[in-house]
Amino acid sequence: MTAPRKMTPEDVEREIRARQRYLTRLNDITRASLESVDLKTMLQTLADHLGELFDADGCFITLWSEEEGRTIPTAAYGDLREIYPQKIVPSDEATMTASVLKAGHPLVAEDVFNSPYISPRLAALFPTKSMLGLPLIANDHKLGAALISFSQTHRFTPDEIERGEQAAAQIALAIAKTRSLEIEQQRTAQLARTNNLIAALSSVAARIGSVPNPKVVMETLGRELKSLGINCLVTLQESGSTQFAIHYISIESNLIAMMENLVGMAIHDFRFTAENLSFYKQVVVNKEPVFATDIGGVAETMLQSFNHFIVRQILKLVLSDNLRAAYLPLIVNDQVSGILFLWGENLQESDMPATSIFASQVAITLENARLYTEVQQLAITDVLLEIYNRRGLFTLGAREVERVQRMARPLSALILDLDFFKKINDTYGHATGDEVLHEVAQRCRINIRGIDLIGRYGGEEFVVLLPETDLPAARIIAERLRTAVADTPIVTQRGGGVTLTISLGVAALTASTPDLPSLLQHADEALYDAKRRGRNRVEVKL
Repeated sequence: MTAPRKMTPEDVEREIRARQRYLTRLNDITRASLESVDLKTMLQTLADHLGELFDADGCFITLWSEEEGRTIPTAAYGDLREIYPQKIVPSDEATMTASVLKAGHPLVAEDVFNSPYISPRLAALFPTKSMLGLPLIANDHKLGAALISFSQTHRFTPDEIERGEQAAAQIALAIAKTRSLEIEQQRTAQLARTNNLIAALSSVAARIGSVPNPKVVMETLGRELKSLGINCLVTLQESGSTQFAIHYISIESNLIAMMENLVGMAIHDFRFTAENLSFYKQVVVNKEPVFATDIGGVAETMLQSFNHFIVRQILKLVLSDNLRAAYLPLIVNDQVSGILFLWGENLQESDMPATSIFASQVAITLENARLYTEVQQLAITDVLLEIYNRRGLFTLGAREVERVQRMARPLSALILDLDFFKKINDTYGHATGDEVLHEVAQRCRINIRGIDLIGRYGGEEFVVLLPETDLPAARIIAERLRTAVADTPIVTQRGGGVTLTISLGVAALTASTPDLPSLLQHADEALYDAKRRGRNRVEVKL
């Protein structure tokens, strides 16, 4: 048996220098782990120090995704320093990282092309012949691996492997510490962001909560969210249907006009169904919010009834890159009344709890505004005739007079009265009389424009206000109303077909009729002339 060679003083000096060099590099690794401000910078610094420690051709540090079961290239020392972090490693291929983490201890591949630890395809991507894999494990958490590589065959000594283990232990602790710090910083930042978002959304909720009209609520909502960098779309479910109609979208009016031109219909006429909404079950049925990063794909599904070219044009108009979206159920009395769509570049999935609470506030505000509007509408509506009552007529009429005077536009008024209406009540009864009044009101309503106002002036007298209409045009409209009533008998339940006529007086807003009462007084005088001259006629007050 050959006796061990006795070390010379030179051998001892070389060993001491190597040990000092190793301790210096290990100290550098420790210092780098303490001084680095973020994980990416730290790992690159550690890769450089580890590569120099082994005087290797390359050193690679990877992270491990337990959820995906795959290796994530992160930092490199050597020729692949710049491009290595950009590589993507499939989860179904053998990697040295997965192998050492499974083994729980260092592994050596003296020939990476003939090793069970790494796939030949991956081995061919790197200028490596021999590799030492060091697992990065801290507190039983698999973090990744440090891989020491040589371009030529290299036999790793027990001393090298031991030093590698010591360095890997330091790196694993550094990764665990930095990750914990980053997670804590992220939590702190997210908490601050959430608090700021809640404060901002609470401010929006307060602003819309003071608005009694649903339309104005949605306009205020859109304007306030826009100031936060968030766009919105409000759809409401139609009564007795699974369809949703668009009631508001916070994009510029010219873009809305372009969209309407592309699809050939007004945006408020478009309907979404369950088939259009890929998230229908989760949002509408389960009443849960949905966060999405593929907003374009969702929008394409919503617009699937249009051809692909039109859809692409619409998406190009409305959406940009890097948008995220939240689809939030609007819930009233435990029922989904609509969907609030939010989208913007700054939305995050962690914002969902805050936006969900906000959506609840929006739903309640919209419902309260709807109920308030209904009550207000009832207060100015003649329920029997389904037209404005005297209060509604004078309230809205005074606003219209003020508007046309401010804009120097024409306005005319008609007063009509049912001829010999008392005889109808006496002959057929008041129930039939009510039917007749209702039918006359409806015939008048369908023969005027949407901008015109019709209301019950009192008894069997109605008033029609005609904006943007001069006296000659008003006379033509009055004649049309007269024939609409006189030419067709009114079918009633008890009286059968009832034939009647109406008389009408017409006047226009002028210097001598500067307000609504004086305008109606002139029209009433013309009505008196029509009755005095035989009824079933139109008279004009000049």
